[in-house]
Amino acid sequence: MADPASTTLVVIDDDPDVLRATARILQQAGYQVITGASAAEALALTRRHRPALLLLDVMLPDGNGVDVARQIKSEPALHAVFVILLSGLKTSGDDQAAGLTGGLADGYIARPIGKSELLARVDAMLRLRSAQEALREALARLQKIASRLPGMVYQYRLRPDGSSCFPYASDAIQEVYQVTAEQVRDDAGPVLAMVHPDDYASVIASIQTSARDLTAWCHDYRVKFADDRVRWLFGNALPEREADGGTLWHGFITDITERRLIEEQMRHQALYDMLTELPNRRLLNDRLRQSMAAGKRSGHYGALIFLDLDNFKTLNDTHGHSVGDLLLIEVTRRLKSCVRETDTVARFGGDEFVVLLSDLHADRASSKALAAQVAEKIRCSLAQPYVLNTNSQHQTKATIEHHCTTSIGVVIFDGQEASLDDILKWADGAMYQAKDAGRNRVQFYIPAPLQHLANAGLTLLPKKTA
Repeated sequence: MADPASTTLVVIDDDPDVLRATARILQQAGYQVITGASAAEALALTRRHRPALLLLDVMLPDGNGVDVARQIKSEPALHAVFVILLSGLKTSGDDQAAGLTGGLADGYIARPIGKSELLARVDAMLRLRSAQEALREALARLQKIASRLPGMVYQYRLRPDGSSCFPYASDAIQEVYQVTAEQVRDDAGPVLAMVHPDDYASVIASIQTSARDLTAWCHDYRVKFADDRVRWLFGNALPEREADGGTLWHGFITDITERRLIEEQMRHQALYDMLTELPNRRLLNDRLRQSMAAGKRSGHYGALIFLDLDNFKTLNDTHGHSVGDLLLIEVTRRLKSCVRETDTVARFGGDEFVVLLSDLHADRASSKALAAQVAEKIRCSLAQPYVLNTNSQHQTKATIEHHCTTSIGVVIFDGQEASLDDILKWADGAMYQAKDAGRNRVQFYIPAPLQHLANAGLTLLPKKTA
């Protein structure tokens, strides 16, 4: 039997004899009993004492016990009060059904009832109430824990007909998806509609794979809000098969936008030059490797243009590295203006730059002629005077006019006759040949056996003046 010291019972019956007899049985069993004889008293005593159980006669002089039960169940402060309807033979089955099936009563006792049965029924209801209170407290603790987590705890159900819903979602769903748990309890559509169009197919495919194989669902994807904001999410859930053939996942979703931004920033820093934002040597090698592979498949040639600024050290020594940086930034702008968007301009290091021209022509002579035109265009562009304006916290505002020429080496490749390292070495060697020949010129790579021709000036383009 439940601990009588922890229980208070309210008994409402308009028959004085029945009321006294019922109260006496319960009191002798150790319960604290408060009695009343009307619907008004039932509401007043329940609100005042908030008993564990309300034993309520269905037929009362001022109202129906079912209506009283309905009012009690509608008040949040009384949600823990269990209502047991008491009825004699005069009560219709409809009244009994209305109280029980409508969720307004937690139990029903038909009179006359013996002492032992009454006590057993009351004890059983108190035990049930205690178990429900314990469950309610446990759920409240879990909900509190879920609300403190940096993400959304959820259940996701995929029904056999392909429809889906979220039977449970923590409050964080409002922050993650900008919808409420109620909006997706029966239909997951509002959440799926938030998935970024570019990621929707992969998200659906990953869910279907997890459902088919009953493997963990782990997926990174984006959501796009009505104001066009985009956030990255990471989902992780374990599936289980349900009796009807559907699948139920228990999982966690968290916002990883900041992590993705940091990863993207680190990736950018690993592949791009911080000053000019051009691809660095590592990314250049990757793109050159791709260009060689594409050329091998298509039969088209590519060209690598290696260039070095003449007398760059003099500018740094005279005006400082910050002015040198301004020159490098302007050189970057000019280089980009000389090539196609599909070509690659990279900073190789210091004042060395590389331009990669891909997919030129299937004819080597035509490819060489096009590369020569681009290289000469670059040479002329970089030879134009530079006007550099300094205005930083470390320098006074000043305008510096600088003249700079460029030595350029070029190599033509088709992806078959040489390795990546060979092509870079040959372009670099051709650039130094241009410097040795007087600078401010374009030099194509010449194999060592023919180097004597270069010394005679037979393979150089005509020398240009800045």
